[in-house]
Amino acid sequence: MIPFSLSIGDGLGGIDNAKFSMRNIVVIGFLVISTFSEAAIVCPSMPGAITNVNRDIKSEIEASAGRLGRVSAGNVAIRTEVAAKSLFDKFPNVDRSLALQTMAATYCSMLKNSNLTEVEILNRWETFQDKVLDIRIKTASHKQSSQPTAIAPPNVDKEKTVATSESSKSLEFEETRRKAELGYAGAQNNLGVMYQNGRGVTQDDAKAVEWYRKAASQGLAIAQDNLGFMYQNGKGVPQDDAIAVELHRKAAAQGLALAQNNLGVMYQNGRGVTQNDAKAVEWYRQAGSQGLASAQHNLGFMYQNGMGVPQDDAKAVEWFRQAAAQGNAAAENGLGIMYQTGKGVPRDDAKAVEWYRQAATQGLALAQNNLGVMYQNGRGVTQHDAKALEWYQKAAAQGLAIAQVNLGFMYENGKGVPRDDAKAVEWYRQAAAQGLALAQKNLGFMYENGNGVPQDDAKAVEWYRQAAAQGLALAQNNLGVMYQNGRGVTQDDAKAVEWYQKAAAQGLAIAQVNLGFMYENGKGVPHDDAKAVEWYRQAAAQGLALAQKKLGFMYENGKGVPQDDAKAVEWYQQAAAQGNTAAQKILDAMH
Repeated sequence: MIPFSLSIGDGLGGIDNAKFSMRNIVVIGFLVISTFSEAAIVCPSMPGAITNVNRDIKSEIEASAGRLGRVSAGNVAIRTEVAAKSLFDKFPNVDRSLALQTMAATYCSMLKNSNLTEVEILNRWETFQDKVLDIRIKTASHKQSSQPTAIAPPNVDKEKTVATSESSKSLEFEETRRKAELGYAGAQNNLGVMYQNGRGVTQDDAKAVEWYRKAASQGLAIAQDNLGFMYQNGKGVPQDDAIAVELHRKAAAQGLALAQNNLGVMYQNGRGVTQNDAKAVEWYRQAGSQGLASAQHNLGFMYQNGMGVPQDDAKAVEWFRQAAAQGNAAAENGLGIMYQTGKGVPRDDAKAVEWYRQAATQGLALAQNNLGVMYQNGRGVTQHDAKALEWYQKAAAQGLAIAQVNLGFMYENGKGVPRDDAKAVEWYRQAAAQGLALAQKNLGFMYENGNGVPQDDAKAVEWYRQAAAQGLALAQNNLGVMYQNGRGVTQDDAKAVEWYQKAAAQGLAIAQVNLGFMYENGKGVPHDDAKAVEWYRQAAAQGLALAQKKLGFMYENGKGVPQDDAKAVEWYQQAAAQGNTAAQKILDAMH
């Protein structure tokens, strides 16, 4: 018997070029780290010196702030200016810096205790701060004005997205720098973001770090978290996970959800701290309970995989759903997986497709690949290779290795596109370079058969070995075939048996047949028909026709089992029913 070698995404090759279809569906969950995207309002403290101001002045200041609390967002700026002017006109000798800080502390507290949404609160607070800064600058020479200190620490301003032209971005940068140089922590953080993203200024990570550090030193949580991100990724500073964790922890202790999520990721991955899934879950839960979508997704992932918590698909779905309701693409993809596999929810391919599509349209490569798989296999949608190809291309273009393999498969088999082995090799090579075992195995098959590349057994063995070393059963089997046949390596039955055993132990039916053959014929192991039968039986139980035929042969000839024509016929019939012509010929001869 010639040993069978299996290859690509849908299976491959062997005796008489027989093909075995083994489609691969890849559904992947992943952790999300969030930076630069949200802010939490941090109120300035009430200055102690203001308590020395007479009761009427203090009451007027608090009343002014109170009236502001009832003003719509669009009128905050003008009403702030009116309130300040009225206050200064009524009490010309008041310390204006302290008065403005009192107004800010009172107004901020009212906002935090209001029923407004986070976005509405941030918009009002940002507008208020801008107007107060203008008032301070206009009155900087007033005889009672003290040093130009900030009214806060104010909260980080949300990074503005209205300005689109380069000139407006430049003006935005200059205004932010002006505020930052006056000591406003929020502006310092925002200036760091602008340098980090090259917004209105040449991109400069070192400058970003400089400004994040200034804001972080004032205790601004979002700046501490952003500075942690820079250390975590070695941007503008030497990479240092321990410092990153310290900064994330400081911000998390202030209740910043982003930092709590990021600290969870550090524990999850054992970066800068001892790996601890339970700690990761603890931080994800704190952030998720504040409504942070990325943390909700991550918590769902932990429940889905039983990491740091008992495995619970229903809870995973619950957290994925909360995050998906906010448009989190990773959670949408996670829900797609749960519906596709029927975990935590009734299996529903149509719903899986719906969630994959939502995530895919946001550009999530994993979801694009998964949507391609659904089109390729006609699950939840009408089978459509061209559509599958389209989604694989989108994901592959983003560098997703499994999508590159799937795209290579489409080119190799002419599905949704004219067959092109060279293109298939190109995509397999890109995925193999990322270390994906399946791609390495497929590339080995292309070299073994000279498809899209010059035939080269040595290169085939090289790629099979890389994939086999990662534990891929198909590659282990194929490497065994190369050793058994002396292709690309010195012929060595013992080595062949070693690799067949590894693959067979993982339940790969074709490897179990190949291992049975080695025992039946005493190749690389002592001859042992009983062992051969044992391996043939395991493969036959998986429905492999070749194994069923071999088992029939063993019963017919009493090898490793008592001779039994009835059992032989039974196994031959099962093989013949699957189209095994050799088994059918034996049955014809027996009758």
